[in-house]
Order: sequence, then C-alpha cells, then structure tokens
Amino acid sequence: VALVDGYQYAIYKTKHGIFASDHLDPHSQALVLARGIVGEKNGNPTITSPLYKEVYDLTTGECLSDPSYSIKVYPVEVRDGDVYLKTAYTLNTSLSKTATQKPRDVTVPRFFV
Repeated sequence: VALVDGYQYAIYKTKHGIFASDHLDPHSQALVLARGIVGEKNGNPTITSPLYKEVYDLTTGECLSDPSYSIKVYPVEVRDGDVYLKTAYTLNTSLSKTATQKPRDVTVPRFFV
C-alpha cells in the first residue's frame, strides 16, 4: 500500500508487471484490496477482493464477477528500480484535494521490485 497525501493506493506485482489501483474495495468500503489474491483471467492480471471475492481486471478496473462494481486503476512505471505511479489527485496550496488538479508522478518505495 502506498499512502500519498492521505490517499491509499494498492500496488501489485504480477507476472505481467507492476499495477496500481485504489486500495478501497467498492463492495465492502474497506481498505483491503492490497491484501487480495493476485491472479489472471483471459490473459489479464487480476486482483480478487479478500472480503467478497469480486475479481477485478488490473488493466481496466472492471469487475469481472459483478459489473456493478469497478475500481480505479493508475498508470505505473518502473525506472531504475523505483516505482512511479500517476496519482489521482495532487494537493493544492490549501492542502485539500480537488478533482480538477493534474495528476503527478509519485515514487513508491522499492520494497518489492
């Protein structure tokens, strides 16, 4: 899990590469997705929620087991062993999050690369 400006992102290492999504499970509303089971379906990397077992495609965020759910996924790049993730929000000078601000690259610790 990467905590960036108070927001939690789940980071996954799969045989397909490194992926990132929201850490929040949309079904249970619990911060648990990073504790899910990494897998594969139809050649695409997936994460299975540890609580209600929904399966999410890590490339699209689509829930493969229940189309009423989805997760946000974020672009990830590995440079010189460091993981960079394009975050959902950046902080403005008043330290509040706004959806209108541009995303930014954030370095994630390299504990698993």
